[in-house]
Amino acid sequence: MTGKAWVAGIQEPEKMDLNCPKCGALNEVLYFPGFTQSYAVTGSTGKGSRRIDRKPEKVDGACKDCGYKFKSKDLE
Repeated sequence: MTGKAWVAGIQEPEKMDLNCPKCGALNEVLYFPGFTQSYAVTGSTGKGSRRIDRKPEKVDGACKDCGYKFKSKDLE
């Protein structure tokens, strides 16, 4: 029997304001912070292993004026 025990959860998105790199307009976008998720997997032998998943931060939204789709590099 195999099971997973989650150690860390997924973080909720936050709203943040970003200036559009194309036209300069101020827009509200959803920001998903990067996180590390770690869980243990137990196999039929009773021995466990540990796995770590890393998710990079990302942005979801588009400029209301020119339609530019925001990318993670726009956070810099």
